[in-house]
Amino acid sequence: MAMAAGLVVDATHLVHRSRRAESVETHVSEWMHLLRHTAGAKRTVAVFDAKHGGAEMRRTQHPSYKGRRKGNNRSFGRAWEAAWKAASEMPSTTVKMAEAKWEADDIIAHLCHGFDRDQEEWDGAQQLYVASADSDMQQLLRPEVAWIQMHSRPTSDAPRCVTIVTWEDFLQRYGFQPNFYPDYLALRGKPEVGVSGLGVGSKGAKKLVRAYGGIESILNAAGRGELKGWGSHVQSALGKDGALDQAKFNLSIFEAGKGLKKKAQASNRH
Repeated sequence: MAMAAGLVVDATHLVHRSRRAESVETHVSEWMHLLRHTAGAKRTVAVFDAKHGGAEMRRTQHPSYKGRRKGNNRSFGRAWEAAWKAASEMPSTTVKMAEAKWEADDIIAHLCHGFDRDQEEWDGAQQLYVASADSDMQQLLRPEVAWIQMHSRPTSDAPRCVTIVTWEDFLQRYGFQPNFYPDYLALRGKPEVGVSGLGVGSKGAKKLVRAYGGIESILNAAGRGELKGWGSHVQSALGKDGALDQAKFNLSIFEAGKGLKKKAQASNRH
């Protein structure tokens, strides 16, 4: 018998990818059905950013954060409303919206962190799937939490535009625990959302996290001159004045759900 599962969907991603569809409602409904089928979900939660913009806390700290995305125009609002309606009409589905200062990612993280203790909300599900195109969701992986990666187009490896990534898959690829993924991003940066790294590439960042763990431990090692064996560039980049402050700043951008309280959620329909 298949394990009972729950599903959390990054519905804001569905809004963005559906904006040019002939029918946003139809497109979102088709995706929701596909994701529910992929997860074998008994219960689903679809999480939206605030309709008129979100991430105020991160944008206050970092004005260029997701600066290329146009989320406050009229077409986004229409797509948001249609996507909300489509998700609300799905069976066994709860729709939630983040308060304006937060993002859907933060609510998703909150739900994942509370999965073990909130079994009544999940009808006793033993496995939780998070569906999103955002690789940041990998920080939430645990043996009982998997990521359904949503692709922009079919590939030979993902003919239905989805790939399931498990905790074991992550460990095999990165060699460190998923909760250190924000530290990895803090080192290498994420240009697509307007956040620069600390002058360390993906391979170097991966090796450093494997060796030292969190960003503070890495930079403390740099401060002691322990990274000279990693090359002068790495030691120079991470040992300079201000590196720790920049790293902590980056970490605050990438950590999902940090400081979120339950009252920051809003649910619409069961």
